[in-house]
Amino acid sequence: MIRRSALGVVLVLAPVALQAQEIRVSLHVTEETGGLFQSAFASELRSLGVRIVGEDEPVDYLLRVIVLCSPEPCESANLYAVSVQVARPPRVIDVQLFLARMDLRATVLGIENFNLPGNDNLADLIRLTLDSKDSGIDEFYRVEMGWAAAWGRQVYRDAVTELVAEIDVTVFDDLRERTNEGDR
Repeated sequence: MIRRSALGVVLVLAPVALQAQEIRVSLHVTEETGGLFQSAFASELRSLGVRIVGEDEPVDYLLRVIVLCSPEPCESANLYAVSVQVARPPRVIDVQLFLARMDLRATVLGIENFNLPGNDNLADLIRLTLDSKDSGIDEFYRVEMGWAAAWGRQVYRDAVTELVAEIDVTVFDDLRERTNEGDR
């Protein structure tokens, strides 16, 4: 009976933990393959529990994919040249580091009284401004990783599966760890 109760608690808590770690990705695919890559990437991301979101929704990451066909047109292609980039919106720590670098440069150059009072508040204000849709700044993202590859028509699906698994381990796991620590 004790084992059954313990297992029941774990099974009840597991979905809550997974929901707290949901990753929101905006997927942008430029291709002329009739949606082969859009479908493949979206399917693989969803299989990991990633939620594909629109441009007007909050995102954790932006996944940009560009596909070129060889030879053209894409209907007769036997090779796809693929570029993939994972980027994320700015965090407060990014702006804090930028302000610290500015402060250090001012010190090196001999500029006095450059210290900005309340750097943390200023960093948060700058991040919120960059994050705002009304800021006039369309896309300020920090690139996390990028890949370029040539995939044959027969193996592109397996290659997408492997690449999304690598993105999950090298990029998304970092967000999951930060989410567990309370810093999204």
